Amino acid sequence: MGGFLSIKGRLFLFALCVSFIPIATVTSLYYFYARSVLTQQVQEDMKAVVGARAHCLLSSVKTLKSQTLESSSDDFIRNTLESLARGADFPKNTAAELNRHFTANTASSDNHPVATLLVDNHGKIVWSSNERVVGQDVPDRTAFLRTLDSRRGEITLSQPGDFPGIDTCCISTTAPVFSRQDTIPVGGVINAYNPAILGKGITSTLGIGEMAAMYLTDGHKAITIYRGGVDAAKGISSKDASNVWSAGRKAAPIVGVSVDIPEYGWTLSAEIEKAQAFSSLKSLGFVALFFGMVGIIVTSLAGIKFVISTYKPIQDMADATARIVAGDLDCRLTVGRNDEVGILANSLNLMSERLSAKIAEYMWTESELRKLNESLERRVAERTAAVTKANENLQAEVSGHKAALIQLREAEKRMSNQKKFLDALIQNTNVYVITISAQGNMLFVNHAIESKFGYTPQQILESPIINVFIPPDKKEEVGNDIETILNGSCGTEIAIPFACKNGQVRDILWDVTYFKDASGAITSINLFGHDVTEQNLLKEQLIHADKLSSLGTMVSGVAHELNNPLSVIMSYSELLMSYEGVPKKATDRLCRIMEASQRCARIVDNLIKFATKRKSVRNMQYLCVNDVLRESLELKANNLHVDNIEVAQALSPVLPHTTIDRASLMQVFINIINNAHDAMKAAHGKGILSLRTFQRRGHIIIEIEDNGPGIAEPEKLFTPFYTTKEVGKGTGLGLAVSHGIIKEHGGTIVGSTSNKGALFTITLPIRTQTITEAKPLVAGKNHDLTGLCLLIIEDDVNIAESCSELLTNKGCQVKAVYNTTDARQVLQKEPFDVIIMDLKMPGEMTGMQLYEWMATYNPVLQSRVILTTGDVLSPESKEFIEKYSVNVVPKPFHFDDLINSIYQMKQTVG
Repeated sequence: MGGFLSIKGRLFLFALCVSFIPIATVTSLYYFYARSVLTQQVQEDMKAVVGARAHCLLSSVKTLKSQTLESSSDDFIRNTLESLARGADFPKNTAAELNRHFTANTASSDNHPVATLLVDNHGKIVWSSNERVVGQDVPDRTAFLRTLDSRRGEITLSQPGDFPGIDTCCISTTAPVFSRQDTIPVGGVINAYNPAILGKGITSTLGIGEMAAMYLTDGHKAITIYRGGVDAAKGISSKDASNVWSAGRKAAPIVGVSVDIPEYGWTLSAEIEKAQAFSSLKSLGFVALFFGMVGIIVTSLAGIKFVISTYKPIQDMADATARIVAGDLDCRLTVGRNDEVGILANSLNLMSERLSAKIAEYMWTESELRKLNESLERRVAERTAAVTKANENLQAEVSGHKAALIQLREAEKRMSNQKKFLDALIQNTNVYVITISAQGNMLFVNHAIESKFGYTPQQILESPIINVFIPPDKKEEVGNDIETILNGSCGTEIAIPFACKNGQVRDILWDVTYFKDASGAITSINLFGHDVTEQNLLKEQLIHADKLSSLGTMVSGVAHELNNPLSVIMSYSELLMSYEGVPKKATDRLCRIMEASQRCARIVDNLIKFATKRKSVRNMQYLCVNDVLRESLELKANNLHVDNIEVAQALSPVLPHTTIDRASLMQVFINIINNAHDAMKAAHGKGILSLRTFQRRGHIIIEIEDNGPGIAEPEKLFTPFYTTKEVGKGTGLGLAVSHGIIKEHGGTIVGSTSNKGALFTITLPIRTQTITEAKPLVAGKNHDLTGLCLLIIEDDVNIAESCSELLTNKGCQVKAVYNTTDARQVLQKEPFDVIIMDLKMPGEMTGMQLYEWMATYNPVLQSRVILTTGDVLSPESKEFIEKYSVNVVPKPFHFDDLINSIYQMKQTVG
């Protein structure tokens, strides 16, 4: 018994219990295998039975068909149908005679006839053994008439309700009846038989049990020819036919097979319940279940017992070991068993006892050694302390002398190095250093002063600072600052300008420090200067740049307001000029209005371009500069004549043409002529203006000279906002803009003072004509816009009305709205070929937002938009135009420009 209580015995017992599992597994597998084999055997047996039954069924059906064919050849039936086919009425006694005739000629009752029907050649039932159907049509007249023409009988499956008044399943046989005189059918005979005649004798066969049911289907309908314990005549519905089980279906309550009857396109299906087919396997299934349950229970109990009996003592030994490691050597294990676990527990107890004894012995030995070591350390410490004290006294005395000597040498060295460092720092720094006495005489200057201001030390030292460095014109102003420094009331910083030997004045910011004696009197003053001349210039430039930035922001906002009224002036001028019968004098004045409006627009545009530093898009043309100069002079001719300004022209007659922007160059000439006019008028009240042109080494030279006072500061001539005119009479932008225009043309402009007065020399390169520049511009009035449907979205009523009238005169259908809300409603109701829209619109939705709304409503609308705006330079407008690449006509626009844009869009959109 002790052997079975050991761990080895327990393992053996556990393995013995586990052996039940393969036994139960093998038994279960054999059960499922036997079930599968039996299923196949049952299906094969059923196929044999159903095949034999199908053969019998085919024979029975042929017999039924032959009986119907015999009835169709009966003379009495033929004569009756022939008379009906000729139009005679059905005789009164014929029904009784047909009943007697069919009763006498019907086969035995085993045939199970349900009804016999006599049908004329139109498909109408003229007589039947079931009187309820007489006078009605056969269910499928087309199929019936086709059967009459085929000269052969037909067999069909019928379900309850297929024949009126027949509530059972039937097997129907149909045969045509032909006349003796010709081959035309005069009607037909239909016999309906109960399908139970086909299911006789279906019980148990070949030992597979009793059939559950048998069905006959033709692909569309199904009838029951046998169902255990149920009247087969009730049949099965077409819905139930889909539940017929085919061979091989698993996990179903029945086993079924099907056999085809190709002669009629039928399928015979049979079923048997699995409970009967697999009854022989019940005992084997109970055995497999029993062995499986017993194996699981026994194995689980044995495993639990083994785990408990083995784990508990091992856990106790682990806990005891942990306590021994922690220092509890009195821990002992009590295990009442003699197996391997008991032996291990006893060994652990013995080890603990011996270890406890060894530790006690070690602790006593350690205590004795500690006492001896303490006595020895005490003696050594006493001797060491005495020697150390004597050595320390000696070293302290020697170190005192050495430290004093070293400190003295280091102090001398530091003072020498510091003096050299300060001298080098002061002499080599870029900071200006000056030491002056309390009376203002210079005692010391560094090399930065000598090199920057051009004086030698001999010329500076012992001289008053105000006599050497202060500019003569500022001595009175700066003298007070020098007195403030000398009397000690100056702060830590003061700005005093210093003049170089060559007269150049520099702005210096000085840091001031004072040296005082014991009584507090000032002995000397140190000045440390920083040159801030460039910084002050940079500040002025930053202030100027900020002024330009503010101007750009202001101009971009004002541009829209200025360009709108200019657009109205130009539009109405063009409108008046387009009318027939306008006097030539009025037309000339309208042209002057147009030119003045365009000039205003160019001035505003150039101001915006300069303020925003935007590159211009030039309209380059191949022209003669003389013509442009004459046109510019013509605009100023009246003003010059009124103010007694004489004009002398020396224009070269052989001056070559070049590529220039006519409008921009006119602006340059007019700016220079205006400045000369104002200068001569202010200086003399009259003057002479000389204009000269000539060619020199591939360039065209234009000289404009006056006899005014000349140019005071040539270096500031083209600086923005620099002007010599009184406040309110000049902006200081004319020459700055002109300089930019000439530079864009690849030329130069120089202003100087001549013997007579001011002389401006303009140099332009001679460029040949390109294909693009030679191509003539097509005037907008030559474009045909007839029939176009246009929508104008413009908040300025005058612009909208003038554009509407001009475009209407061009043959367009124009509609104008004055806010984005109306625009959205119109766009949702009517189609438009072109949409002319202001970029900035008041109200709930801006022109930009309306354009983005079109992308969601109908993206096609975006491709038909022409934007008009007087503000194309604001960051918001520029970003929008660049983002969508939309066609823009800037305000104020010439009417031809608008028509050209509309015509181009017509060509693109179609």
